[in-house]
Amino acid sequence: MGRRSTHKPEDLKDLVIRTALSVIEQEGIGGLSARTVAGQIGYSPGTLYNLFRNLDALVFHVEVRILDDLVTKLMTAQTGVAPEARLRCVALAYLGFAEDRPRAWSLLFEHFVDSSAAVPSNYTERLELVVKVIEHAIRSGSGSEDNEALQRSARLAFCTLTGIAAMAVSPKLVRIGRDDAQRLIDQFLRDHMRGWAAAHDAPSHHPQDGPQHN
Repeated sequence: MGRRSTHKPEDLKDLVIRTALSVIEQEGIGGLSARTVAGQIGYSPGTLYNLFRNLDALVFHVEVRILDDLVTKLMTAQTGVAPEARLRCVALAYLGFAEDRPRAWSLLFEHFVDSSAAVPSNYTERLELVVKVIEHAIRSGSGSEDNEALQRSARLAFCTLTGIAAMAVSPKLVRIGRDDAQRLIDQFLRDHMRGWAAAHDAPSHHPQDGPQHN
């Protein structure tokens, strides 16, 4: 009982989220349980259910933390980079995040909930922010101010990068190496930016010639 009094509710909530993320990164979502998390921090499983409605709610909080980390990585990747090279840097940073933290990244797509369950607004907001960061990179490289087209383009890029990353890290799909994944990204970006150039009568950039980002 003494241990409980050492944490304020918000501090304890943060501790639970960090511990759950650690368990997932080490063992995957299959290793996550209220008992496991509670045991690692010295509380009873019931304490977790005082903080989170159920295990799905905890997992959503973990996913928000992962998306925050992903947004930070993508934003950092394009900092100080020439506009025409930003999309490639963001794309390689996205791939790098999935490769460096495959279980955390995979959780975003492996966590299934009942179709009637409400997805928390902070989760959807963070996911939209990932797409917005990609949109910003496309806007910088294309010079376009067509917001509707930029939004569609960013969603297409997000879906494509997610598919390539999945092939790079998933044991269930046809695995591809980093070099192959990078070549697929470069091919997509070449086609993508040429499409923008054709649509807006602008010179086509070649993002594969931009700076490398590991």
